[in-house]
Amino acid sequence: KDGAINASEIEQDWFPSINADVFISHSHKDENDVVAFAGYLEELGLRTFVDSSVWRYSDDLLRIIDNEYCVDEDDPNLYSYKKRNYSTTQVHLILNSALMKMMNKTECLIFLNTPNSLMAQDIKTGKTNSAWIYSEILMSSLIKREVPERFITRTKKFSMDESLSHGEMADFIYNVNISHLIDLSLADI
Repeated sequence: KDGAINASEIEQDWFPSINADVFISHSHKDENDVVAFAGYLEELGLRTFVDSSVWRYSDDLLRIIDNEYCVDEDDPNLYSYKKRNYSTTQVHLILNSALMKMMNKTECLIFLNTPNSLMAQDIKTGKTNSAWIYSEILMSSLIKREVPERFITRTKKFSMDESLSHGEMADFIYNVNISHLIDLSLADI
């Protein structure tokens, strides 16, 4: 009504918050493996969050907004570069904010470390060409760790002192510090 798009309503509609125990950070190229892994965790009684299984696709939202608000005035077959950049920024910030909220809400983050997530030649130094993985891993290092009440009396089994080295960043390659994550194998789970 007032000529503005309500970002909060878009977030609630397209990227709703759900109750989940585990946030699974992954490459969308590994979607089939992630869904199978999430199913395994669900069988163990853990509610998982896999964005593509819960949320709608942000590019579909962008297309709707761009077709309505970003068409070039001089050529209706093109988008305005300036308007398109603005709409993309807004949608990506809405999505990124929703991701951060979900990460903070869950008890645990599991990063599926594959050659699709971290570049195969740099898997030990932690480089990715995914801005989304970069953002999720960075945010996971900033979110305050809270030990669930049910674990406070248990003995910790894993060391959190491991670290990875970082290499130089190249064109849109992000250094990813996963040293704050605990290495787990399927046997550990």
